[in-house]
Amino acid sequence: MVRVQGRDVDDAGRCAHHPTSLDIVSFRLPCCDGFWACRACHDETHPDHLVQVWGPDDLHRRAVLCGACRTRMSLRAYAADPTRCPKCAAPWNPGCVYHHPLYFQEGA
Repeated sequence: MVRVQGRDVDDAGRCAHHPTSLDIVSFRLPCCDGFWACRACHDETHPDHLVQVWGPDDLHRRAVLCGACRTRMSLRAYAADPTRCPKCAAPWNPGCVYHHPLYFQEGA
């Protein structure tokens, strides 16, 4: 099973920063191994390094994890509908789209 890193992370990938029932999508970043519950969790763990985000050429990367079914998916699959899992249709927090610049370059 894929472990989601962060502060007070539950089995579905919710953390202390985003604990609602819809906050069950986690991301990898190109600068670090593993999946993170949120960018704040990543930044708390690695406060002194330069964070890298995914670019337009990285859409094939399996950098998204659904906390409901534990499916790892490509950034392209996530971007097709960032409000629900393409495999199990579990709803995700629609507000996550406002955080995309924390994970993706514009155009990715």
